Amino acid sequence: MTILFIGPLKAEFVKNDIAILSSKYKLILHDTTIGRGPAALFSLIASYIKSCFKVLKSDIVYCWFADYTTSAPAMFAKIIGKKVFVVAGGFDVGYVPELNYGAWTKPFRRFCVKNTFRFATKIFPVSEHACRELSDRMQAKHPPATVIYNCINANKFEKYLLPEIEKKIVLTVSRAEDYTEYILKGSDKFIRIASLMPDVSFVLAGLQGEALKLAKEAGKGLDNIQIIPGWLNLFEELVPLYKSASCYCQFSLEESFGLAVVEAMLFGAVPIVSNRAALPEVVGECGFVVSDDEAEIQSAIRNGLLENENERKKYKKHSSEFDISIRASSLLKEFE
Repeated sequence: MTILFIGPLKAEFVKNDIAILSSKYKLILHDTTIGRGPAALFSLIASYIKSCFKVLKSDIVYCWFADYTTSAPAMFAKIIGKKVFVVAGGFDVGYVPELNYGAWTKPFRRFCVKNTFRFATKIFPVSEHACRELSDRMQAKHPPATVIYNCINANKFEKYLLPEIEKKIVLTVSRAEDYTEYILKGSDKFIRIASLMPDVSFVLAGLQGEALKLAKEAGKGLDNIQIIPGWLNLFEELVPLYKSASCYCQFSLEESFGLAVVEAMLFGAVPIVSNRAALPEVVGECGFVVSDDEAEIQSAIRNGLLENENERKKYKKHSSEFDISIRASSLLKEFE
Protein backbone atom coordinates (compact mmCIF):
# COMPACT_ATOMS: atom_id res chain seq x y z
CA MET A 1 0.00 0.00 0.00
CA THR A 2 1.18 3.49 -0.87
CA ILE A 3 0.34 6.49 1.32
CA LEU A 4 0.49 10.10 0.20
CA PHE A 5 1.79 11.87 3.32
CA ILE A 6 0.94 15.58 3.32
CA GLY A 7 2.27 17.91 6.02
CA PRO A 8 5.02 20.24 7.28
CA LEU A 9 7.74 17.65 6.80
CA LYS A 10 10.46 19.38 8.85
CA ALA A 11 8.43 19.33 12.07
CA GLU A 12 9.70 16.76 14.56
CA PHE A 13 6.22 15.43 15.35
CA VAL A 14 5.61 14.94 11.62
CA LYS A 15 8.92 13.08 11.28
CA ASN A 16 7.66 10.72 13.99
CA ASP A 17 4.63 9.76 11.89
CA ILE A 18 6.79 9.38 8.80
CA ALA A 19 8.94 6.92 10.74
CA ILE A 20 5.86 5.04 11.97
CA LEU A 21 4.13 4.70 8.62
CA SER A 22 7.26 4.08 6.54
CA SER A 23 8.01 1.06 8.72
CA LYS A 24 5.04 -0.71 7.09
CA TYR A 25 4.10 1.17 3.95
CA LYS A 26 5.55 3.04 1.01
CA LEU A 27 5.21 6.81 1.43
CA ILE A 28 4.98 9.61 -1.11
CA LEU A 29 5.88 12.80 0.74
CA HIS A 30 4.39 16.22 0.03
CA ASP A 31 5.53 19.28 2.00
CA THR A 32 2.82 21.83 2.84
CA THR A 33 5.22 24.72 3.53
CA ILE A 34 4.18 27.50 1.13
CA GLY A 35 5.65 30.60 2.80
CA ARG A 36 3.90 33.93 3.21
CA GLY A 37 3.00 36.97 1.16
CA PRO A 38 2.12 37.17 -2.57
CA ALA A 39 4.50 34.34 -3.49
CA ALA A 40 2.49 32.00 -1.26
CA LEU A 41 -0.44 32.08 -3.69
CA PHE A 42 1.68 30.68 -6.51
CA SER A 43 3.16 28.11 -4.13
CA LEU A 44 -0.35 27.09 -3.09
CA ILE A 45 -1.51 26.59 -6.66
CA ALA A 46 1.62 24.57 -7.43
CA SER A 47 1.02 22.52 -4.28
CA TYR A 48 -2.56 21.75 -5.37
CA ILE A 49 -1.41 20.53 -8.79
CA LYS A 50 1.48 18.43 -7.51
CA SER A 51 -0.48 16.88 -4.65
CA CYS A 52 -3.40 15.89 -6.89
CA PHE A 53 -1.02 14.11 -9.26
CA LYS A 54 0.45 12.31 -6.26
CA VAL A 55 -3.05 11.25 -5.18
CA LEU A 56 -3.26 9.23 -8.40
CA LYS A 57 -0.11 7.31 -7.44
CA SER A 58 -1.27 6.53 -3.90
CA ASP A 59 -3.88 4.33 -2.20
CA ILE A 60 -4.49 6.51 0.86
CA VAL A 61 -4.03 10.21 1.64
CA TYR A 62 -2.75 11.15 5.11
CA CYS A 63 -2.80 14.83 6.10
CA TRP A 64 -0.99 16.25 9.13
CA PHE A 65 -3.28 19.22 9.86
CA ALA A 66 -6.12 20.51 7.73
CA ASP A 67 -5.19 23.73 5.95
CA TYR A 68 -4.99 25.58 2.63
CA THR A 69 -2.86 22.87 1.08
CA THR A 70 -4.98 19.86 2.03
CA SER A 71 -8.45 20.71 0.72
CA ALA A 72 -7.77 20.01 -2.98
CA PRO A 73 -6.02 16.62 -2.57
CA ALA A 74 -8.58 15.56 0.06
CA MET A 75 -11.48 16.44 -2.25
CA PHE A 76 -9.83 14.79 -5.28
CA ALA A 77 -9.12 11.62 -3.29
CA LYS A 78 -12.73 11.53 -2.11
CA ILE A 79 -14.02 11.92 -5.67
CA ILE A 80 -11.96 9.03 -7.02
CA GLY A 81 -12.80 6.79 -4.06
CA LYS A 82 -9.62 6.85 -2.02
CA LYS A 83 -9.51 7.07 1.76
CA VAL A 84 -8.37 10.25 3.49
CA PHE A 85 -7.05 10.37 7.06
CA VAL A 86 -6.49 13.73 8.76
CA VAL A 87 -4.60 14.55 11.96
CA ALA A 88 -6.34 17.41 13.78
CA GLY A 89 -4.11 19.16 16.22
CA GLY A 90 -3.36 22.84 16.11
CA PHE A 91 -4.30 25.88 14.12
CA ASP A 92 -6.92 23.83 12.27
CA VAL A 93 -9.11 23.32 15.36
CA GLY A 94 -7.81 26.04 17.72
CA TYR A 95 -9.95 29.17 17.95
CA VAL A 96 -9.35 32.29 20.05
CA PRO A 97 -11.40 35.02 18.30
CA GLU A 98 -10.34 37.82 20.65
CA LEU A 99 -6.76 37.32 19.40
CA ASN A 100 -7.86 36.56 15.83
CA TYR A 101 -6.22 33.15 16.25
CA GLY A 102 -7.13 30.01 14.35
CA ALA A 103 -7.79 28.94 10.79
CA TRP A 104 -11.49 29.56 11.34
CA THR A 105 -11.00 33.33 11.66
CA LYS A 106 -10.25 33.69 7.93
CA PRO A 107 -13.03 32.83 5.41
CA PHE A 108 -10.96 31.07 2.72
CA ARG A 109 -8.80 29.22 5.24
CA ARG A 110 -11.93 28.17 7.12
CA PHE A 111 -13.36 26.85 3.83
CA CYS A 112 -10.21 24.81 3.16
CA VAL A 113 -10.02 23.38 6.68
CA LYS A 114 -13.72 22.60 6.89
CA ASN A 115 -13.73 20.76 3.57
CA THR A 116 -10.58 18.81 4.40
CA PHE A 117 -12.34 17.50 7.49
CA ARG A 118 -15.58 16.94 5.57
CA PHE A 119 -13.86 14.84 2.90
CA ALA A 120 -11.95 12.77 5.44
CA THR A 121 -12.65 9.09 5.98
CA LYS A 122 -11.47 9.42 9.57
CA ILE A 123 -9.91 12.12 11.75
CA PHE A 124 -7.23 11.63 14.41
CA PRO A 125 -7.25 14.50 16.96
CA VAL A 126 -4.02 14.66 19.00
CA SER A 127 -5.87 15.09 22.33
CA GLU A 128 -9.35 14.96 23.80
CA HIS A 129 -9.31 18.76 23.84
CA ALA A 130 -8.53 18.84 20.11
CA CYS A 131 -11.40 16.40 19.55
CA ARG A 132 -13.82 18.66 21.40
CA GLU A 133 -12.57 21.67 19.45
CA LEU A 134 -13.05 19.75 16.19
CA SER A 135 -16.62 18.93 17.17
CA ASP A 136 -17.30 22.56 18.10
CA ARG A 137 -15.85 23.94 14.87
CA MET A 138 -17.71 21.40 12.71
CA GLN A 139 -20.91 21.57 14.83
CA ALA A 140 -20.52 17.82 15.43
CA LYS A 141 -20.95 17.18 11.67
CA HIS A 142 -17.72 15.44 10.81
CA PRO A 143 -16.48 11.92 9.97
CA PRO A 144 -15.57 9.50 12.79
CA ALA A 145 -12.77 10.77 15.04
CA THR A 146 -10.40 8.74 17.21
CA VAL A 147 -7.98 10.46 19.59
CA ILE A 148 -4.38 9.33 19.06
CA TYR A 149 -2.09 11.36 21.28
CA ASN A 150 0.87 13.19 19.82
CA CYS A 151 4.22 11.74 20.85
CA ILE A 152 7.93 12.08 21.38
CA ASN A 153 10.54 9.59 20.25
CA ALA A 154 12.28 8.89 23.56
CA ASN A 155 14.94 6.78 21.83
CA LYS A 156 16.25 9.89 20.10
CA PHE A 157 16.72 11.58 23.47
CA GLU A 158 18.25 8.63 25.30
CA LYS A 159 21.89 9.49 24.69
CA TYR A 160 21.28 13.02 26.05
CA LEU A 161 19.72 11.94 29.36
CA LEU A 162 23.09 11.36 31.04
CA PRO A 163 25.05 12.76 32.65
CA GLU A 164 22.66 14.67 34.86
CA ILE A 165 23.48 18.36 35.29
CA GLU A 166 22.38 20.89 37.87
CA LYS A 167 18.79 21.99 37.42
CA LYS A 168 18.73 25.70 38.11
CA ILE A 169 16.41 27.49 35.66
CA VAL A 170 12.70 28.00 35.09
CA LEU A 171 12.15 27.48 31.37
CA THR A 172 9.54 28.08 28.71
CA VAL A 173 9.90 27.51 24.96
CA SER A 174 7.84 29.20 22.28
CA ARG A 175 8.23 29.59 18.52
CA ALA A 176 5.98 32.64 18.51
CA GLU A 177 6.65 35.15 15.74
CA ASP A 178 3.99 37.85 16.19
CA TYR A 179 1.90 39.58 18.85
CA THR A 180 -0.93 37.05 18.71
CA GLU A 181 1.38 34.09 19.27
CA TYR A 182 3.31 36.00 21.94
CA ILE A 183 0.15 36.44 24.02
CA LEU A 184 -1.33 33.07 23.09
CA LYS A 185 1.71 31.15 24.36
CA GLY A 186 1.80 33.10 27.61
CA SER A 187 5.21 34.70 27.05
CA ASP A 188 3.98 37.96 28.56
CA LYS A 189 2.82 36.16 31.71
CA PHE A 190 6.14 34.29 31.99
CA ILE A 191 8.05 37.59 31.95
CA ARG A 192 5.70 39.11 34.55
CA ILE A 193 6.29 36.17 36.87
CA ALA A 194 10.06 36.55 36.38
CA SER A 195 9.79 40.19 37.44
CA LEU A 196 8.12 39.06 40.69
CA MET A 197 10.83 36.48 41.50
CA PRO A 198 14.18 38.29 41.13
CA ASP A 199 16.07 35.54 42.99
CA VAL A 200 15.12 32.86 40.41
CA SER A 201 16.70 32.39 36.96
CA PHE A 202 14.21 32.33 34.08
CA VAL A 203 14.84 31.44 30.42
CA LEU A 204 12.45 32.23 27.55
CA ALA A 205 13.65 30.52 24.38
CA GLY A 206 12.66 30.32 20.73
CA LEU A 207 10.89 33.61 19.97
CA GLN A 208 11.32 35.31 16.61
CA GLY A 209 10.30 38.50 14.82
CA GLU A 210 7.77 40.79 16.52
CA ALA A 211 7.34 38.37 19.43
CA LEU A 212 11.06 38.55 20.19
CA LYS A 213 10.99 42.36 20.16
CA LEU A 214 8.01 42.40 22.52
CA ALA A 215 9.74 40.01 24.93
CA LYS A 216 12.97 42.02 24.96
CA GLU A 217 11.04 45.21 25.66
CA ALA A 218 9.02 43.58 28.45
CA GLY A 219 12.14 42.02 29.96
CA LYS A 220 14.23 45.17 29.81
CA GLY A 221 15.91 45.81 33.14
CA LEU A 222 15.31 42.30 34.48
CA ASP A 223 18.63 40.66 35.35
CA ASN A 224 17.08 37.26 36.12
CA ILE A 225 15.62 36.42 32.70
CA GLN A 226 17.51 35.32 29.61
CA ILE A 227 15.68 35.64 26.28
CA ILE A 228 17.13 33.32 23.64
CA PRO A 229 16.06 33.99 20.03
CA GLY A 230 14.86 31.15 17.80
CA TRP A 231 14.85 29.14 15.65
CA LEU A 232 16.46 26.53 17.94
CA ASN A 233 17.67 23.05 17.02
CA LEU A 234 15.94 20.45 19.18
CA PHE A 235 18.95 18.33 20.13
CA GLU A 236 21.79 20.82 19.98
CA GLU A 237 20.09 23.82 21.63
CA LEU A 238 16.81 22.87 23.30
CA VAL A 239 17.94 19.65 24.98
CA PRO A 240 20.67 21.43 27.04
CA LEU A 241 17.96 23.83 28.24
CA TYR A 242 15.63 20.96 29.15
CA LYS A 243 18.44 19.34 31.12
CA SER A 244 19.04 22.58 33.05
CA ALA A 245 15.35 23.20 33.75
CA SER A 246 14.12 22.66 37.28
CA CYS A 247 10.63 23.77 36.20
CA TYR A 248 9.07 23.97 32.76
CA CYS A 249 6.23 26.49 32.38
CA GLN A 250 3.57 26.58 29.68
CA PHE A 251 1.02 29.34 30.23
CA SER A 252 -0.74 29.01 26.86
CA LEU A 253 -4.28 30.25 26.28
CA GLU A 254 -4.73 27.56 23.61
CA GLU A 255 -2.70 24.38 23.16
CA SER A 256 -3.86 21.27 21.29
CA PHE A 257 -1.22 19.11 22.95
CA GLY A 258 1.96 20.60 24.43
CA LEU A 259 4.89 18.67 23.01
CA ALA A 260 7.57 20.76 24.74
CA VAL A 261 5.97 19.98 28.10
CA VAL A 262 6.41 16.25 27.49
CA GLU A 263 9.99 16.73 26.25
CA ALA A 264 10.87 18.73 29.36
CA MET A 265 9.28 16.11 31.64
CA LEU A 266 11.47 13.44 30.04
CA PHE A 267 14.45 15.33 31.48
CA GLY A 268 12.86 15.62 34.92
CA ALA A 269 11.55 19.19 34.76
CA VAL A 270 8.52 19.91 36.92
CA PRO A 271 5.64 20.88 34.58
CA ILE A 272 3.73 24.01 35.58
CA VAL A 273 0.92 24.65 33.10
CA SER A 274 -2.16 26.82 32.71
CA ASN A 275 -5.56 25.25 33.34
CA ARG A 276 -6.51 25.67 29.70
CA ALA A 277 -6.90 23.58 26.56
CA ALA A 278 -5.03 20.23 26.45
CA LEU A 279 -2.35 21.13 28.99
CA PRO A 280 -4.07 19.68 32.11
CA GLU A 281 -4.85 16.58 30.05
CA VAL A 282 -1.19 16.10 29.11
CA VAL A 283 0.20 16.77 32.59
CA GLY A 284 -2.42 14.60 34.30
CA GLU A 285 -1.75 14.12 38.01
CA CYS A 286 1.89 15.20 37.66
CA GLY A 287 3.19 18.68 38.25
CA PHE A 288 1.08 21.78 38.76
CA VAL A 289 -1.98 23.04 36.89
CA VAL A 290 -2.42 26.73 37.74
CA SER A 291 -4.94 29.49 37.22
CA ASP A 292 -4.09 33.05 36.19
CA ASP A 293 -3.41 33.97 39.83
CA GLU A 294 0.21 35.15 40.00
CA ALA A 295 0.63 34.16 43.66
CA GLU A 296 -0.48 30.62 42.80
CA ILE A 297 2.01 30.43 39.94
CA GLN A 298 4.87 31.71 42.13
CA SER A 299 4.01 29.13 44.80
CA ALA A 300 4.05 26.32 42.22
CA ILE A 301 7.47 27.42 40.98
CA ARG A 302 8.87 27.64 44.53
CA ASN A 303 7.61 24.13 45.27
CA GLY A 304 8.93 22.81 41.98
CA LEU A 305 12.38 24.19 42.61
CA LEU A 306 12.57 22.24 45.86
CA GLU A 307 11.96 18.81 44.31
CA ASN A 308 14.92 16.44 44.39
CA GLU A 309 16.11 14.02 41.72
CA ASN A 310 14.19 11.10 43.16
CA GLU A 311 10.93 13.07 43.17
CA ARG A 312 11.48 14.03 39.54
CA LYS A 313 11.41 10.41 38.36
CA LYS A 314 7.62 10.55 38.19
CA TYR A 315 7.81 13.16 35.44
CA LYS A 316 10.17 11.02 33.38
CA LYS A 317 7.83 8.07 33.87
CA HIS A 318 4.76 10.10 32.92
CA SER A 319 6.42 11.27 29.67
CA SER A 320 6.61 7.61 28.58
CA GLU A 321 2.81 7.62 28.23
CA PHE A 322 3.36 9.71 25.10
CA ASP A 323 6.14 7.65 23.56
CA ILE A 324 6.19 7.01 19.82
CA SER A 325 5.64 3.28 20.39
CA ILE A 326 2.15 3.95 21.78
CA ARG A 327 1.18 6.25 18.91
CA ALA A 328 2.62 3.74 16.44
CA SER A 329 0.50 0.92 17.83
CA SER A 330 -2.72 2.95 17.59
CA LEU A 331 -1.98 4.49 14.20
CA LEU A 332 -0.91 1.27 12.48
CA LYS A 333 -3.99 -0.49 13.85
CA GLU A 334 -6.16 2.11 12.08
CA PHE A 335 -4.38 1.47 8.79
CA GLU A 336 -4.58 -2.29 9.13
